[in-house]
Amino acid sequence: KSFPAYLQGGSSQAARHRVRFRFHHSGSVLEAAFRQRTTSFTYRISVDGLPLAADFTTVAVTTSQTYLLKIDFGSTGSRVVELEVVDPEYGGVYVEPTGTVTRTRLARPTLMGFGDSITGGGNGVSAWNTWLRYCAHILGCDWVNTAIGGTGYLTGTGSSADFRSRITPDIA
Repeated sequence: KSFPAYLQGGSSQAARHRVRFRFHHSGSVLEAAFRQRTTSFTYRISVDGLPLAADFTTVAVTTSQTYLLKIDFGSTGSRVVELEVVDPEYGGVYVEPTGTVTRTRLARPTLMGFGDSITGGGNGVSAWNTWLRYCAHILGCDWVNTAIGGTGYLTGTGSSADFRSRITPDIA
């Protein structure tokens, strides 16, 4: 698969493709299926705006195999579910026959980060634990991280482009 340059990132940010599925769920059980591009599956689940775990969860998986994540709420109800997944090839959701999944009615603003490794994650900080994701979460926004480590304002290091040369292909 071909991903845009800002999703491929530099060597310090191998897993740059993050997706969020946000939907209304009515039912008691749902199962999410994802096929990963890497050997780890990193995800976070939020229900009605509250994360189920303090941080992202990472489990080992086999590349190009489908990983099933079952969520049992224990009772039928209507809730907004958000799944954040790092570096999937594709994903989808299964619900029980009496359950439903519908898109949310209210679109959220998107906060975009355009920067270097401080914005994108590097030196042991994963891209989903950067200031950009935390800021977007606090503001109630979706987020898109277009940062590439090693870029500079006027001169990039190694094979990375500088900010000036990224404006047209990455932003416009």
